[in-house]
Amino acid sequence: MVAAEGRFGKNVKAGSAIFEAVKKEFGEESVRYDLDSREDKLIDFPVRLEDDRIASARSVSEVLSSVPTAAFDYVFIAQPLEDKAKKWLAEKREEVLKPAREDDA
Repeated sequence: MVAAEGRFGKNVKAGSAIFEAVKKEFGEESVRYDLDSREDKLIDFPVRLEDDRIASARSVSEVLSSVPTAAFDYVFIAQPLEDKAKKWLAEKREEVLKPAREDDA
């Protein structure tokens, strides 16, 4: 299924929101959810300094040392339901991705 807008989109928990809505609509046995979060893996790469030394990008850049790690949500649905689920999501996407209001919690 096509997921949703990411971190800077409408809902930072879009993958989870889609999973819950699809599970409710099509049944828990037909849907699977996987969150691939790389919080334990720091993004780093070598950089050449002006004096030709090689250093860690994170050690020479405050910006690079604060880049958030990527996370990817996957929502899978049983193949016989794929077309029906795509159509359903296209119709319900805005409703499903509407972030929960804090005052509702």
